[in-house]
Amino acid sequence: MLVISRFPNQKVYLFEGGQLLGTLCVVEIRGLQVRLGFDMDPYVQITREELLAAPVQAPVMPMADGGDAATPPNQGASDG
Repeated sequence: MLVISRFPNQKVYLFEGGQLLGTLCVVEIRGLQVRLGFDMDPYVQITREELLAAPVQAPVMPMADGGDAATPPNQGASDG
């Protein structure tokens, strides 16, 4: 884990493979609470730790053949 110190309004730039993913900014420090601002590419997912403890259900998307993305094709079909 990389640990760095920042003052309010200072930013950290996040890169992957030389590409800028976005920035993290310390918006405010009030007592023991720190407010962070994220300015990221839309595909970067950001989730708070306490939300990861809750079960996550992936969305089920209908497919053209009437099945859904959560069920592999030919599941339950027999070769006989």
